[in-house]
Amino acid sequence: MIGVKGLGQPVLKSITNQYFTLGLINGLAIVALAIIFDRVSQSYAKRSQQHLSGGHDE
Repeated sequence: MIGVKGLGQPVLKSITNQYFTLGLINGLAIVALAIIFDRVSQSYAKRSQQHLSGGHDE
């Protein structure tokens, strides 16, 4: 993902130019997006399993 358009290019530029703070901020943004995507996909999978099993427990 590093080097592609979006958040990847600033991370790559900051690594090659040794801008630690910029790389850290952009890297944390990528991590935050990954965590959000993980939580949303887990929630969707849990709802799908409950729907398929016919259960209503939380």
